[in-house]
Amino acid sequence: MRARALAPLVAAATLALPAAAQAAVRCVGTSGGDCTTTHANTADALAAAVDGVDTIRFGPGTFDPVNTTKVLTFVGAGAGTPDSAAGATVLQATTVGDPGMGLLSGGTVRTLRAVGGPGQTSPGFSAGGTGIEFSPMANGDMSLDLTDVIAVGGGAVVSPGAGLATGVTGTPTGTKVATVTRGAVLSGSGGVGSLALYTCCLELTLKDTLIRSSGGAGMYASIGSRTTLDGSTVEATDAIQTQAPTSLTVRRTKLTGTYRGLSISSDSSAPTATDVSVRNSLVTAGSDSAAGLAAAQIQSNGSRPVNFSALGSTFIARGNTMAAVYATRTADGSPPLTATLRNSIARVQGTGTDLWADRAPIGADFSSFTTRKLENGGTAPEPGSASNVAGDPMLAADYSLQPGSPLIDRGDPSVLLPGELDLAGAARSQDGTGDCVAVPDIGAFERPDTCPIPPNVPPVLSKVSATNRVFAPVARRTAHAAVHRRRVKRGTRFRYTLSEAARVRIRIERVIRRRGDTRYRKVTVLVANKQAGRQSTRFTGRVRRKALKPGRYRARLVATDAGGLKSRERRLKLRIVRP
Repeated sequence: MRARALAPLVAAATLALPAAAQAAVRCVGTSGGDCTTTHANTADALAAAVDGVDTIRFGPGTFDPVNTTKVLTFVGAGAGTPDSAAGATVLQATTVGDPGMGLLSGGTVRTLRAVGGPGQTSPGFSAGGTGIEFSPMANGDMSLDLTDVIAVGGGAVVSPGAGLATGVTGTPTGTKVATVTRGAVLSGSGGVGSLALYTCCLELTLKDTLIRSSGGAGMYASIGSRTTLDGSTVEATDAIQTQAPTSLTVRRTKLTGTYRGLSISSDSSAPTATDVSVRNSLVTAGSDSAAGLAAAQIQSNGSRPVNFSALGSTFIARGNTMAAVYATRTADGSPPLTATLRNSIARVQGTGTDLWADRAPIGADFSSFTTRKLENGGTAPEPGSASNVAGDPMLAADYSLQPGSPLIDRGDPSVLLPGELDLAGAARSQDGTGDCVAVPDIGAFERPDTCPIPPNVPPVLSKVSATNRVFAPVARRTAHAAVHRRRVKRGTRFRYTLSEAARVRIRIERVIRRRGDTRYRKVTVLVANKQAGRQSTRFTGRVRRKALKPGRYRARLVATDAGGLKSRERRLKLRIVRP
């Protein structure tokens, strides 16, 4: 009775529990079968969206900006191109200094364009707004994921807004991570000093992304940031500026600066070192019409050490510049600085010097440079010394190596990673000289393989024999087997030599003679994958654990290589006898 009385109460309590939130699609400016609800504007959709669950989908057109602490997914109908918003979904801030998307706790954004609000100069000073801002201030793990998104800063006469700004507010606990895949990050238009991307205090990865500034730095990596660029392009006055980041990794990326390509600074009181790695990348500075400073400037002027390494990269200073690679400690008491080039090019095309070391060492191995300048105890290797190469590197207009360049096949293969690619996506360590020995080139680009293609010939199966032409099947391991062990040889082993790696197929056939007619019946096939050289395959004389009957047999051996070409068949006569 008590159980029956409780049953209705349990059922009622179950019905009263809130159901688990189901993901909904909140649509703005569009409709469709996947739309759970439709809304007149961005604010209504944000109010209805469930934190951490829902998606807001926009149609093409211009919509109000997003500013929220909710973690949501935002999907548009397209982002347009870096130079045009035609047909795109545009989230446009119209209030001075506001972001197009303010995502305080992160979220996911796909295929749309976010534009910051305008700036003003009178009364007072106000910069343009940020295209997308990720500034977590709460504890816990948070992430921002942008794919096929174009983030554009708001225009301003004095200080246009940044396309993307990532950084924590205060000192919240937990990991904060931002990822950008494809798309573009663009500064606002207007006066000088514009910045396309600002990052501080968190981990940021950009893959296959365009970063462009109209009159300032492309990216500014500030204190404590951990930033990776992979397969990306940066175009700006200074392609990358830093102020004491924890780490900066540049892989297969093109940095183009009219003043500096890469500017590394440790101007900070933070105690940890700044580690910078440039790999398979092209860094250029200066132009034919404007004076630059250096393709890479590495400077220790604060309280933390700086470690800079470049591998398989090209540094070009054009026009009136100081240096291709400039390493400096601003005072004798500045923290240590190390700068190392390997398999890399440092080249000035105009005035200046390839390597300039001021109170700092520049190390170079398997690298190309022709001039150097040493000041205040700075050190750098003598051009052409040891494994380095001096003289004209013979660069094409895109800074790849021309045929006959002395830098082809002159790199160090020991530093390559498995599957490593050059800036253009070609495999590293190819044969560029035609001697059929694959060695990496010096610089960001690898010359194509010129080793002649070997003739497509079938494998050769030679020196075919059998250890025993007459044998008994291998005996089962019984007590009486040892009695007959020495009466006749047991089993055999086929021996042969292969000209190349191949699959060897050995067909065993029994000889059947009837009324003067000889026929052959297959009894089994042995298959073995073997390398080139002397090889062997064992045959016990047993098939499916049963001994073959005494009689005459033959073996037919054929080798097939990876391309499907077959060797000439080889045959051996065999006889199986009783033990």
